[in-house]
Amino acid sequence: MSFEHLDQNNEFLENLDFIKWVNSGFVYQNEYWQEIKAELIDKSSFDNAISIIEGFSFAKAKSTSEDRKEKLINRINQTIDSDVIKSNKPKLISLRLFAAVAATLILLVSSFWFFDNTLSVKTEFAESEKIKLPDLSFVQLNVASKVQYKKRNFNKNRLVKLEGEAFFQVEKGESFIVESSNGTVEVLGTSFNVYSRNQVMEVVCHTGKVMVKPKDKKSQAILTKGMSCRIENGVLTLGVSNTDGNWTSGMYNYKNASLGRVLDDIERQYDISIVSPAEIKSLNYTGFFESDHLDEALQSVLWPLQLKYEMTGDSEISISKN
Repeated sequence: MSFEHLDQNNEFLENLDFIKWVNSGFVYQNEYWQEIKAELIDKSSFDNAISIIEGFSFAKAKSTSEDRKEKLINRINQTIDSDVIKSNKPKLISLRLFAAVAATLILLVSSFWFFDNTLSVKTEFAESEKIKLPDLSFVQLNVASKVQYKKRNFNKNRLVKLEGEAFFQVEKGESFIVESSNGTVEVLGTSFNVYSRNQVMEVVCHTGKVMVKPKDKKSQAILTKGMSCRIENGVLTLGVSNTDGNWTSGMYNYKNASLGRVLDDIERQYDISIVSPAEIKSLNYTGFFESDHLDEALQSVLWPLQLKYEMTGDSEISISKN
């Protein structure tokens, strides 16, 4: 989760445990975060993150007592008066400063409303994350992927926007919709996997029943356990799939997939760069690789196709024909 609109470079704003620590009144994991702060040479990012989160917490309050309002106004006035004394400038400066403070507070409140209403979770290369939704459904986000949803009234409007790949375990309730740039998946209660990158979307139903529609919604498919479908450039085709193992258990399975797609998955999984000619990427691959070891994954994929690889840098691999 990131507060990109406020500070794109502050790593503490992307750490859920850090946010919990601040919102708990510095009780939750307090010893750990105090040690982190003590080890920092430059503590400005750490302190700025606390200020932003505390500002959000203040803005979130639905009502503020008159006593707190009065104290806040007094504190602002004291700051203004203090600046006037130090600078020895006309009172007009204090009015400008007051306007700036007021504008900042308005921006803070509006920014908090946005983040309070819409949550975004993003994973980087070689990183996955399991997310618990407000309706107790779960999303397991694969590497280099992103989901967004509105937490307010989520139980009545269960819509999740996906970029990349994720495995969903959906609790029964109102209609649950996963929306991507290539199409949508609609369910009531089931588990399924959605892959949506570039112009390709693949859905595998593990339990229950799901409805899949391309972006143009001119066609649709109903999938039950073991069924799958693929949307490529808006065209929907049906298929079957092995649901015994998938990426959530460390197993990546493919059936007639382009080798370029497989190599892209390996790049994201291990945070490396793979260089290969276009004719190699266009080859078809049926098989699997496990995500425990890079060497074993490459051998599993490349050996059946009579391809070889070599390390050309710390995180770069070159692939060629034997």
